[in-house]
Amino acid sequence: MSKFNFRLQPVLDYREVVEEQKKTEYGHALIEKDRIEEHISCCQNEIDGIIRSSREASTGVINAKDLMMFHHYLNHKKEELIQHEDSLEKHQIIVEEKKSDMLDAMRKKKSVQVLKEQHMEAHKKVLKKQEQMMIDQLVSYKYATS
Repeated sequence: MSKFNFRLQPVLDYREVVEEQKKTEYGHALIEKDRIEEHISCCQNEIDGIIRSSREASTGVINAKDLMMFHHYLNHKKEELIQHEDSLEKHQIIVEEKKSDMLDAMRKKKSVQVLKEQHMEAHKKVLKKQEQMMIDQLVSYKYATS
């Protein structure tokens, strides 16, 4: 009985490595996207806090210097928020590309795996046929000698 030897095993091994790399890259891209979303949420909370503080301060006496400070800080935070939102849009595109690359790598690996399974099934059929032929020969030999 011969051992099954898949000639494309190095290709399958390579595709498994590539798939793992793509999964890792996709995971890192998702983590980065989540980090950016968290920054956006923090910026939005800070902006809300600044607006709330300025409203509370405006109920009493407020001088022009403090009002300008609130205004400049609010503008700075809004610009920061816009930058993070732009970064998020770019990163969402990157995440989609990484996901597409990962799915493509998974498909390529799966196609070689299916081929390996088909070859293994064919090998098993050949072995079973050889085994049946040996059994038939033994039975024929026993019948002929008795």
